[in-house]
Amino acid sequence: MNTIPLKAFCIAMILLTHGYCPTVQASTHFEYGNEAIPAASLPTAMAGLLPLINDSQGVFHLETNGQETWYFAGDTSRLNAVLAKIPDACSAIREVHLLAGPGTVGPIVENGRDQAVAFDWRLDYLGGTAASIEARQPSHRLYADGAVLSIYVGRGGIDLDTLQIPAPAICKDVESLKERYAPELSSESPEMRANAMLILTQLDSDSEPTFRALVNLRNDPDPFVRKCALSYITRFPRFREEALTVLRQEQVTADAQLEAYPGARSDLQSHLDKPERTEYDAQEAERVRGVRRHIHEFQVFFNALAGR
Repeated sequence: MNTIPLKAFCIAMILLTHGYCPTVQASTHFEYGNEAIPAASLPTAMAGLLPLINDSQGVFHLETNGQETWYFAGDTSRLNAVLAKIPDACSAIREVHLLAGPGTVGPIVENGRDQAVAFDWRLDYLGGTAASIEARQPSHRLYADGAVLSIYVGRGGIDLDTLQIPAPAICKDVESLKERYAPELSSESPEMRANAMLILTQLDSDSEPTFRALVNLRNDPDPFVRKCALSYITRFPRFREEALTVLRQEQVTADAQLEAYPGARSDLQSHLDKPERTEYDAQEAERVRGVRRHIHEFQVFFNALAGR
């Protein structure tokens, strides 16, 4: 299951928006439903997205420091109607990401209750202050140009084999996205290393290569990158015991590099006191791998037909 914790999403947006400065406060707004957005409220660069944003299947909208995400729930027929609008919006949307579903965002605490929102596709627009990182790091590869439509297949309402994705779009699956993000783990920029760690963890928390890379980054020369690495390795259920062993070792041997970052030791202790409780489900993991294989075959075929 692709579950996007709201807190983690907001942390990601802080990183994307302001680099890895821990003092930045997130400005977050969310709303349920599909209330139409007037064209006048959108910047010119987003005007072509309006028919996709205002689709009747909208279930949730999240804005964090300029990063806009709209979530939708529906069946393949409804999604194909949305996809048919992409050529008219191709100046604003370039990539379609195909991911294993179902998708959920949350849980969101509201009125004293935790509520997760299920969705089948989402539209992300990196705008406002969130776009500033591209100006600071123009040579890096974390971000697609324009908006991205992400589609979740498997145990949801979407049938991959009957999707009608228009040729102007470029299809990406989880493996091609990891190929984009993984090189930034060794970037010369601590900002990009921290961003890449979080994005890769959210993308595939069952990936052993990503887990191993994060374990190695606990020795990074930058104290915040080290702190992030020690936090993110706890989000891989299959390797939870190994992650806890690493944390216990760090508790004993943490040097001045870790101590240099405020709160690093207390954060490490909190992960040991209250470790992630998500149990590893081998059967579900195998199902997801099967869906991803199917997606990869679809992506290769689609991009070949489009001459890519």
